[in-house]
Amino acid sequence: MAMRAHLVILPLMVIASTLLAMVPMDPTAADVNTAFDDGVLKYETIDSDTVAVIGYIDTSGVSEVVVPAQVKQAGVTYKVVSISFAAFEDNGIISVTIPNTVEEVYAESFIGINIQRIDVDPDNTHYASIDGILYDYKIRSLIRCPSGYQGSAVETPESLAAIGRGAFDSCTVETVKLNDGLILIDINAFFMCKSLSTITVDGVNNELPMTVSTIGSYAFGHCESLERLYLPENLTFIGDSAFSDSGLTELTIPSGVDYIGQSAFGHCKSLKSIESDNMKYISENGVLFHNSDLKRLFCYPAGKEDAEYTIPDDISTISHGAFAGCINLKKVNIGGMTVIPDGAFAFCTSLEEIDLTKVTVIGTMAFYECDNLRNVSFGSSLSVIDVMAFYSSGIEEMMFPPSLISIGSSAFMECRNLKNVTFPESSQCMVDAYVFWKCYGLSEIYIGSSDVTLENGSLIVSTSDSDAFTLNITVPKGYSIPEDAYNTYTDLIVTYIGERPYPYENIIGVVICLIVLFAIFKLFRRV
Repeated sequence: MAMRAHLVILPLMVIASTLLAMVPMDPTAADVNTAFDDGVLKYETIDSDTVAVIGYIDTSGVSEVVVPAQVKQAGVTYKVVSISFAAFEDNGIISVTIPNTVEEVYAESFIGINIQRIDVDPDNTHYASIDGILYDYKIRSLIRCPSGYQGSAVETPESLAAIGRGAFDSCTVETVKLNDGLILIDINAFFMCKSLSTITVDGVNNELPMTVSTIGSYAFGHCESLERLYLPENLTFIGDSAFSDSGLTELTIPSGVDYIGQSAFGHCKSLKSIESDNMKYISENGVLFHNSDLKRLFCYPAGKEDAEYTIPDDISTISHGAFAGCINLKKVNIGGMTVIPDGAFAFCTSLEEIDLTKVTVIGTMAFYECDNLRNVSFGSSLSVIDVMAFYSSGIEEMMFPPSLISIGSSAFMECRNLKNVTFPESSQCMVDAYVFWKCYGLSEIYIGSSDVTLENGSLIVSTSDSDAFTLNITVPKGYSIPEDAYNTYTDLIVTYIGERPYPYENIIGVVICLIVLFAIFKLFRRV
């Protein structure tokens, strides 16, 4: 009976599925994430009746964009509820008007450098606009000041609690008047505001409101004209690279600061000294240290005028990017340190000499673009040279120790002065891709051990955009260089250890042959 039931049900299921397939679908049930446009704007469906604006059609010729509340496509009416990331990129748009239906807007939606103002329908219950600047509906957060804002100064409303993420990114404003009660200056808030020179509170220049507790990562990054800024006592958090590449000439860390992110003051070439009223972050001779269970050098001011610096004996570690961008340092004595962290001395353009004899690990981009660095001493404990560690440095010769087990990708890329590289007889090093790429001064690589591993692309020097490059390489007898280690633009001339090209090859044998020939000649003359 069970078998008969199955035999009856199966055909019925097939018929039912066929009939269902013939029933027309509800036209409002559109496919999710379908893209279309109306000749001016590009849209993407979110669900069956809502869409997001995802882009602008450059060829539309429209410079003042009014985003519609609704848009039709294939007989379906959609409500416009979102404006997505980078929807209005760098183009000819000068203004954007947001309808009352929009519930979500990203600050990064308006990255076009020509946008002068953002307006919002008064009936929108999520966003508002004041003088062409976008805020949340309650005017608690400034979301976006357009990059092309027409005016040299901006004054924030009294109700404002936060400068949002990327709010002033790449703006040309020169002065910002901040309100008392402001708490948060978020990530990238004033990033790349190269003209920003003055921040005022209640008519007092160069200070932040006392209520500010958090400065996010890159908040004032690349604010080249910002030379002075008083940090308030209520400040507790400073994010990664918060003031990197800014124009700061002086700085004092307030007592309340509990956390400072990596490279927070890196590459500030005018910053000669960092002072501190803080017990956790202390200043010694203008250099900032993190004073915890393990004291470490946190930041050496990039503009400090000394040509030589000795890391104190009680310091066994430094922070990532601690010396990044220093313009005057020529020599650093690192004391007992064994690890050089990522980016520690990146862009130290005057650095000429450093002793790394006690170091075991050299981190990623540790000496990136140190183009005057020529004298580097390695010790017998070095095990790792990481990715791009000496990229575009001035090194002329590399004698790797037997202890080295790994050289990361592009570690010596574009070291134009590098001439000779040696791997000793007992080396067991792994050489990653593009380690010597564009080292056009490189004449010879000596590999004394069969245990050296050449990874894919490890011997590539030249590329299709340059002339073919000839590289001399000496290896042990029986050592096989992988074909994928080099390319058609890098010609290898391989010599095996113990062999020498004519006329020096087997020179002793040649001399003996000549002596024998001379003796035979003398013998024939006597006969």
